[in-house]
Amino acid sequence: DELARLRQQVAELEARLEARKQDEARFRDLTLSLADWVWEVDAEGRYTYSSGRVADLLGFAPEEVLGKKPSSLMEPDEAARVDAVFADHVARKAPIVDLVNWNVGRDGQHVCLLTNGAPILDDHGELLGYRGVDKDITASRRNSERLEASERRMRAFLDTLPDVLVIVNEEGVYLEAHTAEEGLLYRQAEQLRGKRIEELH
Repeated sequence: DELARLRQQVAELEARLEARKQDEARFRDLTLSLADWVWEVDAEGRYTYSSGRVADLLGFAPEEVLGKKPSSLMEPDEAARVDAVFADHVARKAPIVDLVNWNVGRDGQHVCLLTNGAPILDDHGELLGYRGVDKDITASRRNSERLEASERRMRAFLDTLPDVLVIVNEEGVYLEAHTAEEGLLYRQAEQLRGKRIEELH
């Protein structure tokens, strides 16, 4: 009777191990099909798992990043910023939501990633690490930066005009005000933006 009970326990354990292997295989198959980089880090922020997508994004084989922190793939200033953000999330056991960060690839290329991650907790609520994904947003980020630079140049140009240029929407709200002669506006341009014409005149 005791032997039968032990055999039953062994069979249950083997079944659980087989189920876990199948789950891990499904997880690996899923990560291979994703366009995003799937990863896991421990509570200190060191990679314990990396999908193969990291090779496409940064040029590193998955095993090359294991044991490293994400910040080790960044310029010093960005690394310090990201380390501080991660430490804050760890202290609160909070999820990582839309963290934009610039990374340096094997060949020195700069890649902008959008990081999202969920905390991994044990049965007692202690933080074991994070599991998440990184999405490549380099192209959209560079386009956004170019647009912002273009808008800054345009504003600087408009602020050199000898006359007053104002832009008002359909509701009569000032959207923009530009001139080289602040006295012509009777107030600073920033004080006009967002105000209605009747509020000022």
